[in-house]
Amino acid sequence: MTKVDTEFFFDDMGVGVLYRTPTKPGRYGYMALRGPGHYEMCRAIEANGTARCYFLIGNGSRVAFSVAGFSKDGDLILEDFVDELAR
Repeated sequence: MTKVDTEFFFDDMGVGVLYRTPTKPGRYGYMALRGPGHYEMCRAIEANGTARCYFLIGNGSRVAFSVAGFSKDGDLILEDFVDELAR
């Protein structure tokens, strides 16, 4: 089985790379990208309790999801997945 890393975005800014493509609510390990996307996502979580992010899929769509916070191990807690058409 091939490991697939999935880049994800907040407000059209790169945030990080998920170590596996999320398919359902739960904890997901990731590597943060240095830059404004990760910083702004963290600020949104602090201010609103969640941040709305997305990743692109091969059929021209994107999957939006909420980052509800971080686990004690530093994983992201993801929920509320919605398939959307690409902009």
